[in-house]
Amino acid sequence: MKKTILYFTAVILTLSSIPDKTVSAATGDIIRPIYSTDILTYMDGIPIQGYAIDGKTMICLEDLENYGFSVYYNDEARALFVNKQGAASCDPEPVIERGTVGDIIGYTYETDIRAYVNGQEIAAENIGGRLAVCAEDLADMNTTSSVRNLRFEYPAYFMRYTYNDSLRSLYLFSDITDSDIYSLNISGFNAGIAASHGLFTITDEYENDSYTQYTVKGIYRDTANFDGCDAVRFYKNGRTFNAQNALLEYDFAAFVLMDGISITEMSFSDDGKYLYFSGQRSKAEPYSLMGMRDIYESGEYMLDMDTFALIKVKVDPS
Repeated sequence: MKKTILYFTAVILTLSSIPDKTVSAATGDIIRPIYSTDILTYMDGIPIQGYAIDGKTMICLEDLENYGFSVYYNDEARALFVNKQGAASCDPEPVIERGTVGDIIGYTYETDIRAYVNGQEIAAENIGGRLAVCAEDLADMNTTSSVRNLRFEYPAYFMRYTYNDSLRSLYLFSDITDSDIYSLNISGFNAGIAASHGLFTITDEYENDSYTQYTVKGIYRDTANFDGCDAVRFYKNGRTFNAQNALLEYDFAAFVLMDGISITEMSFSDDGKYLYFSGQRSKAEPYSLMGMRDIYESGEYMLDMDTFALIKVKVDPS
């Protein structure tokens, strides 16, 4: 029997910060040329290969694996997740030579793969099987909304950069610490919980030297009568991650009408690394004006809160 759920339109609010994608281009289409550059790029003081595309400096996300980031790709979700985990491990340091300005060294291609850096989506382009992003975009200082109606303030990808034109060098910094942001976000989160008058509650929490995280469940304030579950991690350096950002890529609709809750029973493992939950995975029905979705799988899952890898514990096709 065909099973459907109605996707709650408030998810649009969550998705409003996602970078625009060109809808007319097909996957594999050539987008624009890649040029060599005489600008040297550094990540946390270590050289990293850079490219020039439309006057911007681009780096490959996959290269960040050697600079203290976890790099995890899931083909089922068609998503690449890149998260800061520790210090760079480049030994020896790479030697990057300056290029000649204006030399075409390749082309970018349209891709359907989405990219996330430190839990936030970023516009990316395929440069021959790898994803390249704009270095300046990584240091975008715009704020973001991480949980519906609970706004957190922090640099979108929690990086900064400086550019020295006399040296023709761009420096990216990922080791940012801002404990004031952490404190403000925690207090704002608790205030939001209190404002819901018991309808939005914390069901599990975990804390260590690096982060504090919570699972939440209930009716979100300032909405109609809708239910849902979510998990939020507050890093003590100020960065915030909302598990919903990753789970949406795995086809878990976080907020739905009362006749079909997509995610339920969230909790953390004893060490806080994994998020346990029960849920339903669903795809949007073609041409559905009401947002109806077909459920194709349900069961018990684990989400690695460090790399955002999804692990199926016990699932059944629907």
